[in-house]
Order: sequence, then structure tokens, then C-alpha cells
Amino acid sequence: MIEWILILGIIFIILIVFYKQANEEFTILQLEGTQLATLTTVISEKNPIVLRQIQIPPFFTPEAIQQNKRIQTFPLVQQKTVIDALTDSTVHTTTESATILARESGLQVWAEHTWFPYLTNWTFVHSMKTFANCGEQGLRKTTASSTIIIPTSNPLDIYIMTDSQEKFFPPSWKGKFPETFTVLDTPLVGQVKYMVIKVKAGNALCLPAHWFYSIRSSDSAKPVLWCLLECHHPLSALAARLD
Repeated sequence: MIEWILILGIIFIILIVFYKQANEEFTILQLEGTQLATLTTVISEKNPIVLRQIQIPPFFTPEAIQQNKRIQTFPLVQQKTVIDALTDSTVHTTTESATILARESGLQVWAEHTWFPYLTNWTFVHSMKTFANCGEQGLRKTTASSTIIIPTSNPLDIYIMTDSQEKFFPPSWKGKFPETFTVLDTPLVGQVKYMVIKVKAGNALCLPAHWFYSIRSSDSAKPVLWCLLECHHPLSALAARLD
């Protein structure tokens, strides 16, 4: 019995080591929507991937929301609703409300059928988590083996950084925007290196685990709607719960 516990413990440690591995030297890859059948192979390289000419969730566009009264009245922050997000780019979802909105809008079911088979060859081991988001979002770190960001309205400016940049961050970095860091936030602000990728509706960005990202709108006068899809294996799902 003790031997089996030791074996399982060793296997768990090995899995953690593989999960923690991140690619510090990277290349931005591109993949056409017609090539999604090869996505699992490209994902294994652990590079950011721009996906071009892909299907967007048809039920989470400004036009679709204007026709869906049930979604329009979904509550967000400060007594605002989803319909308010179409005219006020400062209205945003929380993680909790984005999760519920994904379920209520149909994003969860759509992603499981449309994207999940392309993200893993081991669907019986992996799981899908989705978020229907309104508004900009400050820094977060990916935990899923694959995280896909899909704009459904206004083009997004997606700021991305490798795991190695965290040592230059201020102590309270979550939810902040890296381009606004000053020497008052962190004395090593000049060492913070990020890249901005512009992604429009019809395209998407796929990030591997352990990358930092934040979301900005390219036009604050227009609605900011986007979907987040996460493909988790058991270890990354645990990491996400602990985050």
C-alpha cells in the first residue's frame, strides 16, 4: 500500500513539473480556421497562436444581444445589465457573472461542441470552462492548458507577457494594466516587457498555460464583448480553483 502511495506521489510530482514548464523563447504562430484539425499539434509547441477566420459565438454579438431580452437584463456590476454594456464600455463582468452569463447565453454548450474537439485528443480527461465577458480586463495569468480569447464586437488589444515577467510586477498586480505601471508601483517598471496583439472579431488568440494577459478595447466608444474558453486537464483545473 505504501509503495503505491509513493508511486502515485512521484507521478503527481512529475505531472506538476511538466505543467510548470513554460516557453520563455517564443514565436507568435498563425493558423487559419480551415486548419483547426491541426490545432492540438500546434498547441503542443506552447506558443501563442493567432487563429484567423474562425467562427464567433453568434449569440454574443451586439446585434444578437439587442434581440435577446433575456440576456439584455442579465445583472452586472453597479446595478448595470448586459444591455448597458452595449453603450458604456466601462460596464464589465466579474469572473462569477461571466461564468453564469456563459451558461445562460449558450456559450458553454457551443464551446463544448465547436471548440473542445480541436483543443485536445483526450476529451475524456479534459474539461471546458467558458466565460462571456463585457468590458476591459486587467492582468490575469492563464492556468488552463489552452486559453482562447474571442472578440465578438470591437477589436481587442491583448497585452501578453511570459511567466518570467512576474518578478518585475508590483505585489498587487492582479486586475491592473501593465502599460500603466510606474516606478511608484514597481522600481523595476522598465524591465516589464509585454507585447500587444490586435485581434478583431472573426479571429482569436490562443495562449498556453502560465502566460499573463490583459484586455483593452481599441475603441472605447464601442461595446467590448469577448469570450474566454479554457481547456483544462485535472491538474490545471485544480490550479484554477486555488488561484
